[in-house]
Amino acid sequence: MEIAKIEFLDKSKLVMTLNVWALLVNVCLIVGCYYFFELIIKKQFFKSIEISETVIGIGKSSIKIKCDKRVQGIAHKIWIELKTRKIGIMFEEDQDVITEVYDSWYEAFKIIRKQLEEIPEERIGDAKELIDIVLKVLNDGLRPHLTKWQAKYRAWYKKEKEKNQNMTPQEIQKMYPEYQELVSDLKKTNEIMINFSKELRKIIDK
Repeated sequence: MEIAKIEFLDKSKLVMTLNVWALLVNVCLIVGCYYFFELIIKKQFFKSIEISETVIGIGKSSIKIKCDKRVQGIAHKIWIELKTRKIGIMFEEDQDVITEVYDSWYEAFKIIRKQLEEIPEERIGDAKELIDIVLKVLNDGLRPHLTKWQAKYRAWYKKEKEKNQNMTPQEIQKMYPEYQELVSDLKKTNEIMINFSKELRKIIDK
């Protein structure tokens, strides 16, 4: 199907005839091919995974996260922080020291927030859902326990440690008047972070 036809009427006249219908058909084919290949590319590089806040333990809704290699890279960095610190490991009463757990949590909190801040501006749109869920886990899952317990427990522990220098940290911490309530809440927070690390692993492996 010819789009244009050029004819010489004589030595001084050149006539070009456009086939409008042929032109429109070709334009439609080009546009159609463009969107088709764009769809194929998006399917190949942008997959999605749904994270349920109920599974994590911070709410009742779900967030659908678009995954590409860079978003997976961000998730992997955060996952490493959770898996290599006490924040992502269940508290053991006879082994772990609460003040050390809080130190580890606080450091992980800072590092994860810093990693989010370092996401390039042009990538924030693609990683928005991941950023939202990470911030929600930190603010609704981790921060409440630290706000409620950390300061008053540290103040108590410091005094008791000075008075009971012949006792182990594990022995001293069990003397805390609200020990069982603190540990119960601490373990619930641990569960949130452990479940979240499992959800992040799904993004990494997508």
